[in-house]
Amino acid sequence: MKELDGEQVLMQEIAERTISLVRSLDPALSVRFDQEQSFCAIQLPPARDAEYRFALYFYENGEPQICATLVSGDPRAYFWHWPFEEPDFDTSAERECAFLAAVRQVLASHTRIRQKRGLLTTQFQCETRDGDRWYQVGPCIAGLRWGTKAPPIKHKVVYYESPALILV
Repeated sequence: MKELDGEQVLMQEIAERTISLVRSLDPALSVRFDQEQSFCAIQLPPARDAEYRFALYFYENGEPQICATLVSGDPRAYFWHWPFEEPDFDTSAERECAFLAAVRQVLASHTRIRQKRGLLTTQFQCETRDGDRWYQVGPCIAGLRWGTKAPPIKHKVVYYESPALILV
């Protein structure tokens, strides 16, 4: 059995704390844990009637990400994601705390992802609903139209929705 290096141990520890958070919110939720050489992932099921599902990635440099993939269509298509990059935080503990709070928010909220096709880029933005208003969570993510494979859309703007995965 291969021994894990320090970065891989950190990656796995953050993933384990995230699984603990998800289990504390819904012990019956079915999650799948995938371990690769340079990352690990927690694959979450889609909420009922959801158009996308969330997955939580952890890279060996300690960076966690919240990613969304469409339930139908190409699962490798470029879509919304929220990287928690080291330069955005003073400490790794602060970054992990922000990540766990964001995980809780997106899993316990009705969300929608807006895909907007521009001349040069395709943009994605995630929002959560509070009452009858929508609020942006995470960054607006953009990819060059010729360099990324985003889901094809017929209109300039398309919204995908997901009810809350976890009811708290």
